Amino acid sequence: MSRQINYSSSNLGTFLLGFIPFFNKELKEWKRKKFTIAILVLIPLLTSIVANVSTSFIVKQSDKPLPPTDLTQVASSYGLNSFWLLPVTILLSIGLISKEVDAGTIAWNLSKPLSRNAFLLSKWLVTTLMTWLIAVVTANIISLVVAVVSLKYTPPRFNEVIIANMAGLYCVAFWVLVCIVLGLLFKNQSSIAAGALMLAVGGFFINIVPNNNLRLFAPYYPSNTVDWLVSSPSIQKAIASFIYVILMAVIAKVIFDSKEYS
Repeated sequence: MSRQINYSSSNLGTFLLGFIPFFNKELKEWKRKKFTIAILVLIPLLTSIVANVSTSFIVKQSDKPLPPTDLTQVASSYGLNSFWLLPVTILLSIGLISKEVDAGTIAWNLSKPLSRNAFLLSKWLVTTLMTWLIAVVTANIISLVVAVVSLKYTPPRFNEVIIANMAGLYCVAFWVLVCIVLGLLFKNQSSIAAGALMLAVGGFFINIVPNNNLRLFAPYYPSNTVDWLVSSPSIQKAIASFIYVILMAVIAKVIFDSKEYS
């Protein structure tokens, strides 16, 4: 029994060899993205200010007072906004593999005590975590603070806020993984971005095609399953989405393991 445990621990150690040092290295890389982070913070700030100023102006011009702002929606908005999350995630993820290949650092990193699994996992987790913290959590906090300061409001329903922000986390994780897979297939960043956008847009078009059989599949099209936390049928969509994630992870591993970098 002890031999089996030691063997399993040894396999896990080999599988994730060098994970923690490389994970920390990837986190430190984000310190160099100050300009990008500033832009991602500035956009929600300016958007919130403009929206609240416009609301205040409408209130002054109207005879009837507007209902109080629902802070649940405010604190959830960026976690549920695919028009924000999708382009931001793609822009932050399209160079995860291609930049390393172009710079030759991928071969240098893999020459260290670092397994290929740890390399991919670190890239995925760090990019997902940082994108979510900046583009979802921070953006929602900014919107919330601006709304509280300048508008009448109703208290947030925290359970809904948490679910919406977790939905944002899953959405980011899904699209980062898509970009990693595409980054292993294509060298050009524009091709990676185009592939991700085509996958996303396909989810819209499949909803409007005249073919009824395709429409039945529409909720389970890859990009349409990402919102399973906040839509229905949630269980079926969740299962489909997890299957897609597992398939993408397997595909990424198989492709990455088959490549030689020098």
